[in-house]
Amino acid sequence: MSAEPDEDSNLTEKKTVFEVPVVAKKDVTQKLQIEWTSISFNIPIYFDSDMKFPDFPEAVDIQVQSRMHKEFFSLLNYSINMIPGSMDGYFNNQYPVDDLFINCKLDDSNAIQIDGARNFAELYFNLEGIDSNDVPFFMTQLIIDHCYTDEIQKYSPDHFSLIREKKNTSIDPPLLKNNSRFHLKHIDLKSDLFLPDLLKNPFEKKKINITIHVIGGSTFQIEMEQAVDKFLTNTLKEMSEYHIFTVNIVNVDLEDTIIKNMQETDGIFPTELTSLPVIWDLYQDTNLEVKSTDKEFNLNMVFYPYIQGGDFIKQLVVRNLPIYAENENTYLKIDNWGSIYFSHLQYHKSYSLEESHLRDCIWSFSESLLDILGVPSTNMAPTIRIKIYKRYMIMQFLSYYSELLNQLRSEIDWNWLNFSKLSKLDSKRVKTLAEAFHKSMKLRQVVAELTKNDDLTTAINISRIMTSTLQNALEN
Repeated sequence: MSAEPDEDSNLTEKKTVFEVPVVAKKDVTQKLQIEWTSISFNIPIYFDSDMKFPDFPEAVDIQVQSRMHKEFFSLLNYSINMIPGSMDGYFNNQYPVDDLFINCKLDDSNAIQIDGARNFAELYFNLEGIDSNDVPFFMTQLIIDHCYTDEIQKYSPDHFSLIREKKNTSIDPPLLKNNSRFHLKHIDLKSDLFLPDLLKNPFEKKKINITIHVIGGSTFQIEMEQAVDKFLTNTLKEMSEYHIFTVNIVNVDLEDTIIKNMQETDGIFPTELTSLPVIWDLYQDTNLEVKSTDKEFNLNMVFYPYIQGGDFIKQLVVRNLPIYAENENTYLKIDNWGSIYFSHLQYHKSYSLEESHLRDCIWSFSESLLDILGVPSTNMAPTIRIKIYKRYMIMQFLSYYSELLNQLRSEIDWNWLNFSKLSKLDSKRVKTLAEAFHKSMKLRQVVAELTKNDDLTTAINISRIMTSTLQNALEN
C-alpha cells in the first residue's frame, strides 16, 4: 500500500476534522540530536478494520517517520508500532488499558472520533480514500495530530533551550578543546510546578492534598466516596510513583439561591462566579485555611449542582463559554486552585445520586489533576496520559543528566587548572567523580534499552538512580 496521500484527499467533519499541516522549520543541528540518538520510544497502538489493507502498519510507519524527522525534528527516536487486533478482543480487555486501540470503519466520509475517557478512537474512511491509498495518511493524522501531538511537541527543539558555556581556552585540556560546550534544558522547567523537584529530589515525594467539596452533600445522598473509589483510585495509584495523595470529601450545605453582588477577585478566580451562592466563599475559605508549601500542595474540586445557582446560572458566561447546558454537565478549571463541576442532579431514588452518575464528574476531576501535575496530551484518556507522562519524565531525567554532565566537565576543567598551573590534583575527588560518571553512564545505557522495550516504569526508577548518582558526587 502506498504511504503517500493523494493530493486531492480530504477529510470532512464528523466530530473532529483532519487538517493537513504545512510547517516550515530550519534544520536542526546534529549537535542538538547527538545525545538523544540512543533513546527510542516505540508506541504500541492496536487496531481493527472493516477492510484489510496489505502492508498497512508499514505504510503508517513510513508516514510517521517522515513527519517526525521533517516536520517535528524530534530529538529522539519516536516510532509507532501498529499491532492488528479485534473489537472483540478490546471489549474482552485483551489489550493494555494504557495503549490506544483504534477501530477503522468504512463510512460515507473521512473523519475521526476520540474517546477522552477510554483508550479508544475511531477512524472513518470512504471508498474514495481507499481507491487513492489515503487510509495510512489518515491514520497518521489521527495519531500525530490528534492523539499524541502534545507529547511529540515536547521532544522538538522548540521546547528546549540550548545553554552554552563560555569557553576558557586557557584552562581547556587538549581533549576537551571543542565547540560543543552546551547542554539542553527543557522549557517546562520554567512553568511546571513540580518538575524541578521531581528531577533534583527524585526520591522525595510531594504530598498532594485533594479536597472534594460536594455542594448539597448534606441535603442529598450523593455517593461521591464510592465514585472516587471506583473511578479515581487507579489514577492516584499510578501517579503515586511521583507524589503522595490524600483525598478528603467534604459535604457542604445548600444555601438560599440569593444572587450576591459581584466581588473583586484575585485575578485567578473568575469574577462572574462571585455572584453565585457558596462558591466564592468556599474559594476564599480554602485559600485562607491552608496554604500550599514546598512539601505539600492543596487542590480543590467542587461538585456544584445547577439548582444551587438558581435561574441566574442559566445566563452565566465565563471565558466566553456558558456555564449552564440544558442536556449536559459542564466543567471549569481554575488555575492551580482546582476545578468546578456543574451538574444536573440525576436522581436514582428520592434525593439520591448514585456513583454511576458521577463517572463523568470524576473523569473531569482526573483531567484537572493531571493537567496541574504537568501531564501532556489533554484530550486523551487518563490511562494513556499517564503512560505518556512516563516517557516524558524519562526524557526529562535524560535532559537533566545532560546538565549534570556539563557540571562535571566544569569541575574537570577546574582540576585541570590546578594541575597545570599549581601541579596540584585532588586525586580523591577525581576518583569519586570518575566512578560516578562510569556508573551513571552504564545506567544510562540501561535506560536506553528499557525505553526501547517499552519497560517505562523500570526505566524511570533507573533514571532516578542515574541522575542522583552523578548529582550526589558533584554536591559532596
